Amino acid sequence: MFPLLFLACGRNRRCHHHNGHTCHRCRCCGRCCCRKSERQGLSSFGGMWTGAETVAISEPDTFGDLPMYNAYPTQNIDISGNGLEITQDGVYEVSYSMYGASNAVTSATLAVLVNGSPAPGASLTKSILGAAGRTYNGSAMVTLFAGDRVTLGVSAAGPVQIGLGYDVGASLTLKKLDGEMKAKPIH
Repeated sequence: MFPLLFLACGRNRRCHHHNGHTCHRCRCCGRCCCRKSERQGLSSFGGMWTGAETVAISEPDTFGDLPMYNAYPTQNIDISGNGLEITQDGVYEVSYSMYGASNAVTSATLAVLVNGSPAPGASLTKSILGAAGRTYNGSAMVTLFAGDRVTLGVSAAGPVQIGLGYDVGASLTLKKLDGEMKAKPIH
């Protein structure tokens, strides 16, 4: 017989030793209280950002990658040049943003690109009002697979130069959501 081990959970209730295993279950919340469970959180995350830049768009309605020179902390996501490379299959929360002003009034689309193609539901189209600028912010849940390359791209209705804002002009972050992946690839 194993002795009872008591641990405190966040509700200051006592936990007991669970069926002779090294796992400890809390009596009030049922969660595991063993040391192995202390390292919880996101299994994969990462991102990139850029400061003030000028992006020249010469071909209408063609996506070009935004330059991303700075990396956020990453875990199980690799930095791959101007983008992020996925190392674990799963559903990811993708957050993206851009502040841009242009040398002309035009319509521009900011999109999350997966292997060079826009991800479904992960793009925004707005009019850029010349020097007044425009802020783009979006997020989506996207199914990604190991080896996928994720970048942030922009296209415009016509040739234009877009100046990205100060400090963080554009940003792309990924967080893998916990749980088993049930979505099938859209290819």
